[in-house]
Amino acid sequence: MSERTYSTIITDEGAALIAQCVLEGRMLEITEAAAGDGGGAYYQPTTDQTALRRECWRGEIAGYALSEYAPNMLDVKIIIDDAVGGFTIREMGLFTDEGIMVAVCNTPDTEKVSITGGIPGRLTMVMHIIVADASVIEITINPELDVVTPEQLAAEIAAHNNSATSHQDIRALALNSLQRGDAYTTAESDEMTAEAISTHNANPAAHPALQINAADISSRLNTLELKFGTNITANPFSVDFATLTGLTVTGVYNSEMARIEW
Repeated sequence: MSERTYSTIITDEGAALIAQCVLEGRMLEITEAAAGDGGGAYYQPTTDQTALRRECWRGEIAGYALSEYAPNMLDVKIIIDDAVGGFTIREMGLFTDEGIMVAVCNTPDTEKVSITGGIPGRLTMVMHIIVADASVIEITINPELDVVTPEQLAAEIAAHNNSATSHQDIRALALNSLQRGDAYTTAESDEMTAEAISTHNANPAAHPALQINAADISSRLNTLELKFGTNITANPFSVDFATLTGLTVTGVYNSEMARIEW
């Protein structure tokens, strides 16, 4: 039995679209992702494919970013929710708004269960795509798909507090005390440490990354509450601004906390 390999390729139709967009100076918009079971078996994708062998799910894209390892690699995040399941993922694809498959990949066998079977089945997968010019690719995402649970946030905070590189100010204070020859009982040391940590955590400039994440989660929850928690009898709608050009705000931008203060 030959060794299995996994990769993502740009389809012939996708390559032609990218080349056309480069020549015309416009963006190629990718709007959907799909996952399939490969027809029931492992296979190697080919550039002449126009569809997955057996598509089992299609939906919006949760997010994407340029890879830190290669300037022309895109990491595309796909999240399939709990309600979908009962198949094995062996292939994924990306599609334009006109239904043209731009890229396809094969994957190791990945079970996608459904919550109806009694097991939480939310699944996150990432597709790595290498293109000649990533600047012409525009991917439409739905950020509401990529949420953080309270348990995940608590785990991140615990990991931060247990990290050997966290709370450098408190660690420096403890080291300076030892170097001065100060001696404390265990109870005194515990009390001073607890007080120092409390002061540190109460500092509005502490934990900027966590505060930004918390603010982002709060914003998403407010959006969901506005959308689903209000008694709207007409058609609801939301407005997104593509640019803030022309907006004047009086205040100071705090780059560390990623916010405007006034």
